[in-house]
Amino acid sequence: MVKIKSIVGATALIVLGIIMGALLVTGYGDIKPSFADVTLGTDKAPVTLDAKTSSFSKAFIEVAEKVTPQIVQIEVVSKRTDNPHENLIIPFDPFNRSPQMPKEQKGSGSGIIISADGYIVTNNHVVKNATKVTVGLADKRTFSAKVIGTDPLTDLAVVKINAKNLSAAYSGNSEEIKV
Repeated sequence: MVKIKSIVGATALIVLGIIMGALLVTGYGDIKPSFADVTLGTDKAPVTLDAKTSSFSKAFIEVAEKVTPQIVQIEVVSKRTDNPHENLIIPFDPFNRSPQMPKEQKGSGSGIIISADGYIVTNNHVVKNATKVTVGLADKRTFSAKVIGTDPLTDLAVVKINAKNLSAAYSGNSEEIKV
């Protein structure tokens, strides 16, 4: 009798296991994700632009379109300054896996074309210690550049690219500017 109870119990466990396995495999009872009806945004603008605001907006867009060709992207590669802690050995490091810093670092900045033959003003901190300077124009052309001069005191620098007929920025009279 005990043997029959054991066999019936084992069979019941096996059948229950098969049923549970089938339910898990088929995904029966899973929670199905659904999306709520959500309206994002509204059809009505939060404000309406009057003629004066609209005029200012158009003027701003016009200025941006005119000066964009005179703005450049400057990418630099420079030697990393020496780290006084570079040669320290990390204690309890049996394999001496001290982290090594790269010998060069990369940076970027912007500049303004000041002459049609390729002179560009940028910041001194952008090109300081640079070993390689690359200038990207708004029209997607790139040029290798040479640092012509720097002034750390005013944080200004001039670089030169070999290009002709560039769109140079207009330099106005600061006495006539109204802010």
